[in-house]
Amino acid sequence: MELVLRLLPIYAVDLTTALSRLPQRDTTIILGDFNAKIGQRREHESFLGQWVRGRRNRNSHILASFCDANESFITNTAFRKRARNITTWTLRLKNHCIFNQIDYIICSQRTKKLFCNAQSWGGILTPSDHKLVTLDFDLRALR
Repeated sequence: MELVLRLLPIYAVDLTTALSRLPQRDTTIILGDFNAKIGQRREHESFLGQWVRGRRNRNSHILASFCDANESFITNTAFRKRARNITTWTLRLKNHCIFNQIDYIICSQRTKKLFCNAQSWGGILTPSDHKLVTLDFDLRALR
């Protein structure tokens, strides 16, 4: 774990430190714009599902290391959705658009069974070029 912390940028180290201070029994959900195109799942990876968009970039390796080290799971890669409900950010160029998935909702591997849906939503009136990403979960599963 110490080696992983030395390789991660400061925000990932801070996030790992904050996460380690929380009680294990708590259900913790991390969400945000990670600017990471996580790409396709690799054979040994258990932190993401199969419904992703894009090829890995530098930030994706940071996010992958963080998730792997903290036994986390990227929930909005676990549910089969149309491309428009996977894409979270659009780069609008002169002649075309580039659609990416760079915003994620992350939970622990232990609690991923609580979640029943995650997706992005276009058409929300906000001053952002990012889409709203939501996560549905079943509190009855906590019993």
